[in-house]
Amino acid sequence: MDTPSTDRTLVHLLAAWMSERFYRTFRPIDVDDGTSGYDALLRQRERTVGVFVETLWPVDTRPELSEFETLLTQDVAVDNLVEPGGYGIWIPPKAEIPTDEPDYSELRLRLAQGLRGLGNDERRELRIPRKARLAKLENEGSYMSVTGGFSTEWLALSEGLTGAFHLDSSEIARLPKEEAELTTMKNQIRERAMVLEENELTEIDLFDHWTVSHLPSTVASGVSVIAPPVDIDPADGTPVRRDLRRALKRVNEAPVDIETDLKALVVVTATPHIEKELVTTALKGMSPMNYVKLDLVVVVADGELRQVLKPRKLPWEN
Repeated sequence: MDTPSTDRTLVHLLAAWMSERFYRTFRPIDVDDGTSGYDALLRQRERTVGVFVETLWPVDTRPELSEFETLLTQDVAVDNLVEPGGYGIWIPPKAEIPTDEPDYSELRLRLAQGLRGLGNDERRELRIPRKARLAKLENEGSYMSVTGGFSTEWLALSEGLTGAFHLDSSEIARLPKEEAELTTMKNQIRERAMVLEENELTEIDLFDHWTVSHLPSTVASGVSVIAPPVDIDPADGTPVRRDLRRALKRVNEAPVDIETDLKALVVVTATPHIEKELVTTALKGMSPMNYVKLDLVVVVADGELRQVLKPRKLPWEN
């Protein structure tokens, strides 16, 4: 069973998204000779869409990612509770795949089982057990400093506390999308803080939340692990702007030899939630001449897609 590459996954996600968005069926077609100038082509009846694909982070050559994909693909192939098809594991920025046992096998098992019962084009969040460390530094004040995944929640965590605290939540890379689940974890942290004595340190069992998705039916069976390098800061817009400029430069210089009805760029970016993607802001800050050759730009993150550049005119519109 082949393991689908990230680029191929993005192309098929784009085709499915365009089909739903524009109420027409778009299907990826193979580019065999490599002379088209595009990374892929989509077909909609007699119309053709030229697609460029870019990853907005440095090339990641970690061999463990490929091995992890292969093992997960083998796992789901023999699991009768997992529907046949392609699946995506969207590892959030700053999250790492453990290398030691039993953590490695436990994560592998949790992810494979998390794909059970996942229907076509569906997504879900999986809970990954993690620990946070909470210390009460002194009795004075009413403040909790926070590092890691909960850093954006420091104000809510500080509310009503007596004393100065520090929470190390560096093992948590992505907070849940559901507000109720997030509130439950925040309450758990606050309740533990209220019973701590000065200079006391404790560990709290919490969860990281990773997204998995059942990819479009056109994707070959297997598991694709989409993982940015662990040293990327998803809140830093500088590398996003740099890599987007690189992507647009390649588009503008591509020796395109095939006539197409639309030209699209699909990019994957490192962010725990698509609502926090920085590609839209980066594109707005550029001269339109940088993307004048494109009709459509779509960003992919956390298993979701968002339109960044809207076509000025669609070829099927009179």
